[in-house]
Amino acid sequence: MHHFSRFNRILGVLTATVLVTAACGGSSSDDNGLETLRLALTPNTQLLPIFAAIDSGAFEQAGIDLQIDTYQGAATAQIPRLVRGDIDLLPSTPSPSFFNSVTQGFDIKAILSTGTTGEAGTPSLVTVGTAADEIRDYSDLRGRTIDSGADGSVIQVDALEAIAKGGLTESDLTIEKNAKTAADMLALARNQSADVISTIEPVGSQIERLGLGKRWKVMNETAPWYPQVIIAASSVSLDQKSDAIEKFSRAYLKTIREINAQNGKWTDEYSASLAKWTGIAPADFTVDPMPTFDEKGTITAETLSRIQDIWMKQNLIQQEVDVTGLVDESIAERSAN
Repeated sequence: MHHFSRFNRILGVLTATVLVTAACGGSSSDDNGLETLRLALTPNTQLLPIFAAIDSGAFEQAGIDLQIDTYQGAATAQIPRLVRGDIDLLPSTPSPSFFNSVTQGFDIKAILSTGTTGEAGTPSLVTVGTAADEIRDYSDLRGRTIDSGADGSVIQVDALEAIAKGGLTESDLTIEKNAKTAADMLALARNQSADVISTIEPVGSQIERLGLGKRWKVMNETAPWYPQVIIAASSVSLDQKSDAIEKFSRAYLKTIREINAQNGKWTDEYSASLAKWTGIAPADFTVDPMPTFDEKGTITAETLSRIQDIWMKQNLIQQEVDVTGLVDESIAERSAN
């Protein structure tokens, strides 16, 4: 019962409405000499480097007054605000809506990518029921039922790439799309409604600890090339605030290197940051290793093209776009030096 009550607290955080807007950096740039950048986000574990950089003062030390606007819902719904200049930076996923926004006339660019690099904090495929013992290789998915989650989601990519690695096509198994929320994933595991469930973290690890399934393959194995999070900016912000955005990028990547130096061990500093921003109690996530993150932050047109191909095959993109105009690789390149 204790495990289920703890898991329910996590579900509450993952599905709760974010009602507040937080500002970091105190006074305006006119008063403190810092350059102001506005970033909108939905708090989650993938954004630990941003939270840690804020709380450690890394952005201020880099000369940035980073103002945070929290929201609920899909990041792509914030793209109009990005283009209008209401915000300067937007962590998002390279979903179909990201590509479709270009077709709709929004001038945005992906400038950084990030994502976990190990097993911790990474989306995973969970096997349940007898499948937990019977499915060992990707080819064992033949004839099985896999729940890939919602169309256009990160976890759908995880499932589709696993199918491809098994030399299979979608017609070789049954694909369902019921795992849209953390609560859905838990219910599917408890009811053994599918042989394999594509899950986010910390849900996959919680399902395994509750004895409801086995965390079989993590996304960094099925799709190590996929950027789980990208940071987007409008062309206007890149033109008017390029120096500030580069300072942000340098502080962000520096914080990632500092997190990775802990080798998966939670420190009081990092656990406090994640708890503060997500509302999840440290006891609920420190049972797992601290995630490590991609230190380069590079996002390329080649990667975006590969993602676009996936969404086009799923008929989720309105029109193919020229991905070379959808990315600015120079920010990550300069920040790494």
